[in-house]
Order: sequence, then C-alpha cells, then structure tokens
Amino acid sequence: MRFVVGLEEGTDRELVAENLQDAGARTVTSLAPTMPDVMMVEFEDDAEPEQGRLMARLAAMPGVRYAEPDVLQTGF
Repeated sequence: MRFVVGLEEGTDRELVAENLQDAGARTVTSLAPTMPDVMMVEFEDDAEPEQGRLMARLAAMPGVRYAEPDVLQTGF
C-alpha cells in the first residue's frame, strides 16, 4: 500500500523519512526532483485494514502537510 506524503516548507526531509520508516514504511522515495516536498511511501500490503489509522498517523507527523493513499499506484 502506497501513500503520497506532502511536506511543509522547510522541513528536514531526512528526519521525516526516518519517522516514516519508524512507522513501518518499507520504502520512502522522492516523487520527482521537481517536487522536492513530496514523498512516495510504501507499506506492506497487510497494512491495508489499518489504512485510515495509518494515514492519520502519517498526517500527524511533524513536518508532514498531508498524507493520502496513492490511488493511482504509480510506479515512481
């Protein structure tokens, strides 16, 4: 299951990536060089039943502006 995570301006990307991995993220990657404040975060598929709670946890992290499911499941 993938999420798109937007960061607040001036946020330390490395710190947010560490927090996301601590929350169980399998991978944390940049979406594109032209979008430095957006990350693609992937969790194990068995986290699906917890999607709503997980999304709320991600959105509440310091420096995170929003977190939403990657409904298109893009391959970045």
